Amino acid sequence: DEQTLPYYDDLRFMSELVNSQSLDKLNPEDYSAIYFAGGHGAMYDFVQDPRAAQWILAMTKMQKPVAAVCHGVAALTNQALEIDDQVFVEGKTVTGYTNAEELHVGHSDHVPFLLQDRLQRLGANFGEAGPFQSHVQLEGRLLTGQNPQSTKELAETLADMLLGEAE
Repeated sequence: DEQTLPYYDDLRFMSELVNSQSLDKLNPEDYSAIYFAGGHGAMYDFVQDPRAAQWILAMTKMQKPVAAVCHGVAALTNQALEIDDQVFVEGKTVTGYTNAEELHVGHSDHVPFLLQDRLQRLGANFGEAGPFQSHVQLEGRLLTGQNPQSTKELAETLADMLLGEAE
């Protein structure tokens, strides 16, 4: 949108994104929250990355926000999050890219699983709005957004949460 478009032309900002550090070189104690962005790659990378799971568990233990949007919500399905047979998302209300959205864009054959199905199979309560409408779910310090249209709302909700703590 008009608010974010200038960032694409900001060489310093884009350089920071391209040269971001790996989670294993950072300490969760130094951060106020973690935000997992979407994209189909998240369905492969976040699900299998033990560092992503370690950060989710560390942030949760420190009662710091964990946010994820669109396909980035797949990070919450990482098997390394299962502790003592307790699945991280079990009983939690979350959202993420829906089956209907995946089918609509014709990518259901390009992902290893349908995110909505996997979250529900793991015992999550899946909340959703209509396809491609902004929708954010809050479950304590866990914030999830349904799709790319939810990115701004999720970021603003997370910022409000963090700013509310600063007061």
